[in-house]
This record gives sequence, structure tokens and C-alpha cells, in this order.
Amino acid sequence: MIVNVGVLAVGIVIGLWAGFAYRRHMRSITLFRPALLLVIVAATVLAVFFGTSYMASRPGPNCILISIDALRADHLGCYGYARATSPNIDRLAAEGTMFLRAFTPCPGSTGGHASMLTGLYTLSHGAYVNGVRLPPEARTAAEVFRDNGYSTAAFTKNWFISPAVGFGQGFDCFIDNAYGIILRKAGPRLFARGLAISQAIRRALERPGFPSSLEIEDALTWIRFRHRHKFFLFLHIMDAHSPYVPPPVFAGRFGDTEPDVARILSLHDKTWEARLSRPEAEFLVDRYDEEILSADHKIGLLLEELEHLGIHNNTLVVVMADHGEVLDESGHKQFGHGTLAHGGLRIPLIMWWPGKIPAGDRRQGTVQSVDVLPTVIDILNLQDRMPRQGLALFGSADSIAADRPAFATGDLSARDEYTVITPQWQYSILGEEAHLYDLPTGSAGIYNLIEQYPSVADSLQAVLQGWVDRSIAEAVVPYSLEGRSVTPGKEALERLKALGYIQ
Repeated sequence: MIVNVGVLAVGIVIGLWAGFAYRRHMRSITLFRPALLLVIVAATVLAVFFGTSYMASRPGPNCILISIDALRADHLGCYGYARATSPNIDRLAAEGTMFLRAFTPCPGSTGGHASMLTGLYTLSHGAYVNGVRLPPEARTAAEVFRDNGYSTAAFTKNWFISPAVGFGQGFDCFIDNAYGIILRKAGPRLFARGLAISQAIRRALERPGFPSSLEIEDALTWIRFRHRHKFFLFLHIMDAHSPYVPPPVFAGRFGDTEPDVARILSLHDKTWEARLSRPEAEFLVDRYDEEILSADHKIGLLLEELEHLGIHNNTLVVVMADHGEVLDESGHKQFGHGTLAHGGLRIPLIMWWPGKIPAGDRRQGTVQSVDVLPTVIDILNLQDRMPRQGLALFGSADSIAADRPAFATGDLSARDEYTVITPQWQYSILGEEAHLYDLPTGSAGIYNLIEQYPSVADSLQAVLQGWVDRSIAEAVVPYSLEGRSVTPGKEALERLKALGYIQ
């Protein structure tokens, strides 16, 4: 790296000198010497900055947290899906520990990721819905790792979890498709890509709402630059998110119908207004599965790089989702997320660290996104000064009660929406309405059983109210949406529309 930067500096100097030599009409080249001196000094500073950062060695266990947006657990092979959508994720599950009953506390990108990265429920960290800023009082995983001497980086393409919405806390390097860029200790290639012109070109070449390889390419570049130093990497993969347009290399892998982008987009738009026919719905499910395959391919590239660098046995990898996805389920929005539907709340959760985490372990107890950070802190023996609401899932607390409830909030900007999930029941408050569903029967969202089982509803209502009261009492900031929402710019707004966030 030092050699590359040095060669670049010498090339710049020689090029300038050559250009000046051709300016024979100039009386003297003396006038240009200050500029040349400035170029030499700048090149030297950059070489020292990047070279020192690259050569700095602080070995230790690494951590990579991978969030695959809108990924359903039951569409992965390791969770019993018949299609081969996830060979690399299945490998991690076979060689690590998989949690069979994992749930998100919020079916949206901002709230789901905020709970994942803080170990706090939505009512406690304050980022209740998409676009509400995560307050600095809610200390994130990146801040914990930074305070423990780690390099930290994040790569995403979703504005709802950008530095503009408070997610840059604690990161040395954060590349969010140019909406928010932090480039401390980023490495020369990422530093160059972070320049305004370069980022503008990248954005112009990328179609909004379509998967691309930018985030995994940048993540691999950063790992190569920083792998001598213990690091925390947050990688957010958007491939499984609507409108379900898989990259061409994966399009048509599943289903009998050849995918057509125009048809995919037209059906995506149609879901805002009406339910699709069975063939139309099956067509979109095929495309969704192909997008999962695309996301899984990126994880395979990451694992290959870890092995190539020789750090795979010294790296904790966590694979999960910010929320699930509703796919043609009766009683709910036909496709998408954002509601308290069971399919949008259940997520995959897999932890992998060869020789350190039990291999082939399948755990039945109920866990949530808020458990991830406390577990990582416990496994890596990190120092943390902030109370977390989740549980460490290994060690002394690895016997999670089978009947442990899971909690979630919905769209609190429109009405109060809360739910509690047990192995048997899901009880939800939706404004003035209450719903009770029997989960083992597969009738969630279809048959409201609150009149048939009033005692069950009363019991779960008390449990849910107790959780709401505790969460508000433990909040890092007072509960209020006023003045906390962040308005996206014009370009970010167009991309959010392409992803189906805005009609």
C-alpha cells in the first residue's frame, strides 16, 4: 500500500514537472515551485496516513454483522425451505449455531436495525419508525467496538439507516451510497471513491431499487486494507428487498416463467392497489427467492475473502435480518413489510465462529434482535458501560426459556401498535382494536380468536402493557416523534420510492 501511494505521488510530481517544462513561453518555472512543494507534501502526508493505517497491527477477534434486508427465515434451506436459495448461509448454520425462533422488535429498517445495533427495544432507543433519528444517547455496537480498540466500518444502500438518521455513530468508515459518508481509516481506494464526483458517477450508473455489487465490493476492499487490525464490520445487503428484481445472473433460476423486469415492476406497483392472482403471486415469490440467492452469493464472496486472508478462524460472523417479509399471506398486505404480521416479524439468526461457537446447534428458545449485541459483547469479552435490554445467548444465559415472549412495535407515527408473541399465541394492539391469533394452526392474521379466549387475551394484555411501561421507563430519550423525523433529499426520496417505501 505504501509503495502504491508512493508511486502515485512520484507520478503526479513527474507529470507536473513535464507539463511545466512545455510552458516555454513562461519566463521561469520558479512560480510553480510552491505548487509542486504542496503536491509533494500532500502526497507524503497521504502516504504516511494510509501506510501507517495499513501497517498498523492490533490482532484480535473480528466481528462481521450481516443484515439481509426483508429476509424471511423460512425461505432459507437451513430453516427447512425446499429450494436451494442459501448454500452459503446453510454452511454457516451447519458450522455454527442457528436460532429457530428469532424475531425483530420492529418491522421497519430504521427501528429494526436500531434495535439490532443497540440491544434496546424501539420504545427505549427512540427510533420508532423509518426516518426517525437514532439519538446519540443510544450507544451503538460501533461505539462499543471503537471504545474497545477496533476499527469499524459500515456499508449500506438504505437511506433509512444512514448517518443522516443517526447511524454513523462510532464508525471510522461508513459508505451509504453518498448520502452519508464517513471516511476515517477508509483506505486510499475507498477514500477516492468517496469523492463527490466518483460517488455521483456510481449513483448515476446504479438503478434505484435494483440489487448491485457496490456494498460487497467496498466491504471486501476495506477488509483487505484493515485485516491486520481487529475490526467490526456492519454489512447491510438489500438484495431481498422489494421490488424483487434479481440480478440477471440469478434471474430465472426458480419457477417456470422467464422473468421480465417490466412485469416485475408492474406487479410491484399493483400490490399497492389490489391483490394479485395466484400465478402473479407465485411469479413474485420466485423472484424473491432469486434475490435471496443473490444475497447468499455475496456472503460466499465474503467467506472466501476471510479464508484467503487467513482470518476466518478469528472472525465472529452473525447473519440475520432487520425484519421479515409478508409473501401472499391471507389477512395481511400481500407483499412487503411494515405491519405486525407474523411473517414480517420472524427473522433468521445465525452465529458462526469456528471452534468458539457450537457447530450444528439448533436452539428452540425465543430470541430477538435486541439479544445480538449483548451476545457479541459477551462472546468477545468487550467492555460496555451502557445497560442493554437483550440477553447474552451463550454462557450462563444460554438456556433461553421456551415460553419467553417476544415484543414488537409497529407504526407508532399513525397509531399505537404493539404485539407480544409466544410459542402458542400472538396478541396485538392496533389502535383501538385487539387481535389474538393461534400460531400453531397457521391462522395468524385470519381468525381473530379474542372472543373465544378472553382469559388468554387478558393475560397477554397484561404482559404487553408491562413491557411497554418498562421500555418507556428505560428510554434513553423521552418518547416523542416531534422534531426527530429526518426528511430525505430529492435523490434519496426517489430511491426510497423505487424500493417501495413511498407510494
